[in-house]
Amino acid sequence: MKRSTVVVALLASLALVGTAEARDPCKTMMCMAGKAGLKGGSLADSDCSGAVSDFFSIVVKKKGKFKPEATARAREEFLNSCPGSDKNQGTISPIISIFGMKRSA
Repeated sequence: MKRSTVVVALLASLALVGTAEARDPCKTMMCMAGKAGLKGGSLADSDCSGAVSDFFSIVVKKKGKFKPEATARAREEFLNSCPGSDKNQGTISPIISIFGMKRSA
């Protein structure tokens, strides 16, 4: 009985951690499109600051050294995780070419 209570508590805490760190690739795509000056993008500072931070928080390093190409691929993969992203390649490609290899905005 005691063991099942511990398991339930552990699972509940993991669920809370997962939702606290959830990032929205669709919102990030729209905000980054606005930052890039692309048609259809939105960039309201109060609405997009978190989404832009999410994008730039994706950084790939190897032995402490920043890897720009790998970072760009990881950021592109994140944006492509937005449902329907296959129809948004005209938006994603310019975002990655402008901001994909930058360390920050």
